[in-house]
Amino acid sequence: MRKQSLPEPFEKLVQEAKELNQLLSDEARARQVAPTPPITELPIRPITITSNDIIMTLADLMQDLTQPGGVRVQAANSVAEIFLLKARTIRDLNNFYGWTTDELKRYSETGETPERLRPFLAFGEGAAINGSASLRTDKNARS
Repeated sequence: MRKQSLPEPFEKLVQEAKELNQLLSDEARARQVAPTPPITELPIRPITITSNDIIMTLADLMQDLTQPGGVRVQAANSVAEIFLLKARTIRDLNNFYGWTTDELKRYSETGETPERLRPFLAFGEGAAINGSASLRTDKNARS
């Protein structure tokens, strides 16, 4: 039986496929010969980013009006978390989470609880309300 030859463009494709297959097997062989070094031998990169870098990046995103609204809101929420501006319980409020800078300053000067927090706190009037109450479910804990 006589071997039938392929048209020239197909022969080029077959030859290129053989060359590619050879290259791939050469790369696989090289990986087997030179494995990656153990983790203990890999250099450890120093951490060069600081918490200030993170806060400033978030602040830049938050104030950049060219960014989509969702990005700006997410950045603002992240900054609020960092600065403890999200009180989740009465205990958080007792520990001054969620207080603004102006409220903290006024409280330190006068001892006066901010008006918006008075329904939840009993500062200046005795002990604080039950510290484990949630702001979401126990808003009327003082009945």
